Amino acid sequence: MITRCDLKRAFHLNIEDREYATWPLQTYPSPEEPHMAVRQQHVVREPTVLVETETVDTGERKELFGRTARHVITTRRVTSLGRAKQAPGKTVTDGWYIDLDTSISCDPSWRPVAYGRAFLVTRKPGEQW
Repeated sequence: MITRCDLKRAFHLNIEDREYATWPLQTYPSPEEPHMAVRQQHVVREPTVLVETETVDTGERKELFGRTARHVITTRRVTSLGRAKQAPGKTVTDGWYIDLDTSISCDPSWRPVAYGRAFLVTRKPGEQW
């Protein structure tokens, strides 16, 4: 796999068959664009599902594949609110995790590519931006 940030394209080479495939790289919004889109939405909806996530780092560490791994237990609870058809439930994930940066040079510096972070913007009914 060859990623050419300057050409905004990725290439997959099959040397044995003397073939290649190419496709455009994913483009990302600027840091301001998501906030602008949220400000333009004026629809106020009642929440239908409550999702609670609890993450506990047990403090245990061990060496995995030459890297230090953390033992983390994550509990996710789903509760229906109002007229939601979502069944309530609870999921527990017990895992070992390493920090691994998989970003490449053309990923935006503001975008936390390798860490799976997200943000949520909320406001109360009648609240102004």
